[in-house]
Amino acid sequence: MHYNHVLLDLLAIFVSALLMMLVFFRAGRLPTVLAFLAAGVACGPYGFGFVTDVHVIETLAEIGIVLLLFTLGMEFSLPHFKRMWQFLVIGGALQVGLTIAVAVAVAQVMGLSMPLSIFIGMLLSISSTALVLRLLDNKNELGSAHGRNSLTILIFQDLMIVPMVLLIPFLGGREIALNDFLVGGGKVLAFGAVSFVVVKYILPVLLREVAQTMNREAFIVAIAVICLGAALLTAEAGLSMALGAFGAGLVLSESRYSHQALAETMPFRELFNCVVFVSIGMLFDFRVVIQQPLLIMACVAVIVVAKTLITGLVTRGFGHSLKVSVLTGLALAQTSEFSFVLGKLGLEAGLLDAKTNQLFLSVAIISMAVSPAVNAIGPKLADLLEKILPTGRARKPFGMIPGDEEVLKDHVIVVGYEHRGKQLVKALEKVKIPYVIIHNDPKVVLEESRQGKRISYGDGTSEELLNWANIKTARLVALTLRDELTTARAASVAKRLNPSAQVIAGAEGLFDSFQIVNAGADNVVSASAEAAIEFVRRVLEQAQVPFLEVERIALESAAELEKINRRLLRRRTSQTPFQAVPFNMVTAPVTVEENCAVIDKTLGDTHVHHDTGAYIVAIQTRNGDLILNPNGGNELHVGDTVMLIGKADQVAEAMLLFKTRPKDKEPVQVEEAVTAMPPSPPATEVEADKKDRTEE
Repeated sequence: MHYNHVLLDLLAIFVSALLMMLVFFRAGRLPTVLAFLAAGVACGPYGFGFVTDVHVIETLAEIGIVLLLFTLGMEFSLPHFKRMWQFLVIGGALQVGLTIAVAVAVAQVMGLSMPLSIFIGMLLSISSTALVLRLLDNKNELGSAHGRNSLTILIFQDLMIVPMVLLIPFLGGREIALNDFLVGGGKVLAFGAVSFVVVKYILPVLLREVAQTMNREAFIVAIAVICLGAALLTAEAGLSMALGAFGAGLVLSESRYSHQALAETMPFRELFNCVVFVSIGMLFDFRVVIQQPLLIMACVAVIVVAKTLITGLVTRGFGHSLKVSVLTGLALAQTSEFSFVLGKLGLEAGLLDAKTNQLFLSVAIISMAVSPAVNAIGPKLADLLEKILPTGRARKPFGMIPGDEEVLKDHVIVVGYEHRGKQLVKALEKVKIPYVIIHNDPKVVLEESRQGKRISYGDGTSEELLNWANIKTARLVALTLRDELTTARAASVAKRLNPSAQVIAGAEGLFDSFQIVNAGADNVVSASAEAAIEFVRRVLEQAQVPFLEVERIALESAAELEKINRRLLRRRTSQTPFQAVPFNMVTAPVTVEENCAVIDKTLGDTHVHHDTGAYIVAIQTRNGDLILNPNGGNELHVGDTVMLIGKADQVAEAMLLFKTRPKDKEPVQVEEAVTAMPPSPPATEVEADKKDRTEE
């Protein structure tokens, strides 16, 4: 039987990576990057030789780096880099230039030639974009000061790869014709012109047309076209494919579709990232380490210390704190996966021999392998240095963002923006509660974003979108979707990301409520139940049933439906305050209207409890202030809202006191209304309710 060698190689990589991840997890939750490198050593030609076609794996690794930079571009923004251009240009140039200068000085002391010294400096000056960003992402530090610094310098290093590639043949002794520079410059200019046309005219139209189809497959294919197309264009211009992908992601970050695009791309990025680090591990020949262990370890130590000092001093020079400078330096204290590409070119140009190249590969891979441990000691080392060294007076970082963007806290995430969602947003705006909207209709997203609303395109079931909406600091997640399956998925993801956030969902019927609660929702509002109560209320009103009787029946129906709902759902989570109310009691909010019986009176003067039996447990004033457990001295004014609690007939009777009294009729006599009401449920029914609750 014929087997596809590519599939066999991929299977070997993923099986090895999975086993190594399990081993490293058991060994103390070590970073997955180390597991991937170890899997590469095992699979590679210097290990067990499971992978037969290394060239194909290297190609897949390049795609992984492209996807990594593309998604990272979407996580940042163009204004961010506009504000950091000084650190990007000056700081990046200082970091690369000083690293090359120090490497040249050390190499000259060791007696190496000047071309080889410069070449070694170039190899050591760039850091691993894939590794650094992976480590920062795992610790949620991409948005921190040292995370932004690291990314900015990494982008400059990627830009410098092009002139380094052009310089390698010259260092190898080959003369470079003027035509080479002219052709290279022409490609760059052509790339810039094509990019401007695509970004300005083609990309917005393409995304709008694709999003309007509401077809997820079409959206994913469009994102793949943008990512891979940008990478191919930059490669044709002689630039790094990863740099082109990052630029495409950066442009896409300004689009309203960026968050959904990020959510769709992340699974592919994670899969290809495994291939990236496994392919790096395949280059490692452990026999070289056995032959020259002291030399290799000394080289690794020099690289880590020197790059930490250089990057840290450059960062400190831009006004950052000592701690941020140390963390930035440690983050970039390794070599890059692009160094392997430069090393191969140096081997072809005669700058390196096979033995020296393998020595460099061993040093480079080990420097990347120790990066997680080096970064882990960063905070403690920074604290120690702050105690020993004088930190000086703090000043605003030069050319940097003064601080992180203010993060929403205690807000509501509204998933879905149709009728229910719009009504909820209007209510939240009235009471001045911050909110974020996630909706899957691009037209609506465009219209609402133009009106200043914080809204993003997507379906609300993705972790990336919920993280964008600051799910970890949200107070509540309101799911107003029509599809109960999507609602259940969204509830499950939201509850997993933030177990303390209350998840309230809408559903059509009780069976749908059961599914959504099982997925993790804390409260479900059944549309059919609410509609049934409103239907009963309107029919009774048209039948000329007295208002008091209508409200009493409606509230009793609501309590009965709530009781049925609880029996069906068998709640596993903590109850909300309303759900904790006994079954034979109800709560209801009522607003103080003009010309009512309680207007401008204190609670003590209204005698609400004495006359009706209902209690007022809270007051929200017309100014938005909330008064819990009010006393007899609190006054009631037009526009205030009170929360009543009691039996259904008591609450219905109390609500009349807050309603406007008709001018052409006598005030409602409470005594007559109570006399006309049916008697309260017998004690046997109350005992039956208690028995039901005990059984639950």
